[in-house]
Amino acid sequence: YCMVYVVRLESQYMTFKLQEDEVEQVKWIVVGDLLKWYEKSPEDFSMSFEPTLNSLLEFLENNDNTVVV
Repeated sequence: YCMVYVVRLESQYMTFKLQEDEVEQVKWIVVGDLLKWYEKSPEDFSMSFEPTLNSLLEFLENNDNTVVV
């Protein structure tokens, strides 16, 4: 199961409460770094990640966000 959330913050400060019994890992990552990681080591990701990544990239393109590669 794979979920990707996009958050736009205007502040460098944020409180985030992780539900540790429900989530294996949470990580903040720049999209360009995520693309490089996936290209280098696709086995690190779930099988459903590629369509999720494609949806993320499409969302960013359609919302005038820049993808740094």
